[in-house]
Amino acid sequence: MPDFDFYRDVYLGQAIDGQDAFDRLVARAEELLRRAERVWRVEYLEEDARERAVCAAAESLKRGEARDGEPVIRSTTAGNMSVTYERTPAGDAGSPEAVYRILSLYAEVYRGLGG
Repeated sequence: MPDFDFYRDVYLGQAIDGQDAFDRLVARAEELLRRAERVWRVEYLEEDARERAVCAAAESLKRGEARDGEPVIRSTTAGNMSVTYERTPAGDAGSPEAVYRILSLYAEVYRGLGG
């Protein structure tokens, strides 16, 4: 599991401020990646690729928390001006699709049975 120094100095992360937030988010990111590694076959491409993937997942979770409940425009109409808003769910950051996209940046991911 990467530490905050790796996140800041090697990964060059800036989205997560402070050790406490980092520890909390990295623990959740680790859980997501371990589950993905059980479901899919994952081959990391570089020596520190897994640590980078954990950092990327932690940042994704952080962005999801920041957007949780934030109103976003769902639709607009030009004639007689109409705007429809909806609240954004934070859970999207930890979805299987989001984890797959992150892992695909740092590893070869084979869908199917993990190994």
